[in-house]
Amino acid sequence: MKYLTDRDLSQIEFAKLLGIDQSRVSEIVNHRIDKVSTDKLIAYNEKINPKVEFKIARRTERIN
Repeated sequence: MKYLTDRDLSQIEFAKLLGIDQSRVSEIVNHRIDKVSTDKLIAYNEKINPKVEFKIARRTERIN
């Protein structure tokens, strides 16, 4: 995760920042996000970057 490397944080330090276990950080870092709900991922992101907005839209079909 870019946030970890940019700030030279260990998984333990990052876990403390988010208020979660290091094992959960490990799952996310190792792309095992199927173990974490979308709501939780968004909540974690808001803790480290509260200025980000997510916009979800339905993709329209492209006509050739």
